[in-house]
Amino acid sequence: MKQDSITPSSREARLGWCFFAFGYLLLPQLVIRLLSGCGDAVLNFIYHLLFSGGVLLIFRRLLMSSLRRSIREPGQLMKVCLLALAAYYLSLWAVTRMILLVQPEFVNRNDRVIQSMTRQQWLLTGVTTVLLAPVEEETLFRGLLFQQLLDKSRWAAYVLSAFCFGLIHLLGFLGSCTAAEFLLSLVQYLPAGLILAWSCDKTGSLAAPIAVHAIINAVSMVQIL
Repeated sequence: MKQDSITPSSREARLGWCFFAFGYLLLPQLVIRLLSGCGDAVLNFIYHLLFSGGVLLIFRRLLMSSLRRSIREPGQLMKVCLLALAAYYLSLWAVTRMILLVQPEFVNRNDRVIQSMTRQQWLLTGVTTVLLAPVEEETLFRGLLFQQLLDKSRWAAYVLSAFCFGLIHLLGFLGSCTAAEFLLSLVQYLPAGLILAWSCDKTGSLAAPIAVHAIINAVSMVQIL
């Protein structure tokens, strides 16, 4: 394996998939049970702190490889990030306009929860959404899922990684929203998933999707405040 390869090693992939399942299926329940007296913002911060710590430990080689590659090609990183951000905001505007034509009162449930947590604890929520979540999500969805599918089928890598990225943000709302609301929310996440995958593919580094994801979340936080 090349020193700066973005493809996970077999060990990283095995541990990563196990931690992926644990982090999204079991860890939230453990945090809630052990720290049930804390507010939502604190619980969310602790969960992501533990989750991102595990991701950094398992994928430290992959992340360091991405960092080295980006340091060698800073111009390419900046160009791809700017193009990805422009494409994201343009596609988000278009998709949101179409969604509102279908359902004028539509509100993304996940966005509403983040707004509520920001009003409770803006600093903890900011650290979570701008620093922790982009690293863990990009490492798992673009570094693990996308890269493992890429050698088998490029279109499947893009579509499935974007679909799973959107789905994971909405699983907690199953049963509390209508099927139409769930599907429209999922559609709203697809442009981000596709564009983040493209930035990873174009640069061969996780630094680009992490940076783009962090900037998008930071802009959203500023808008809430």
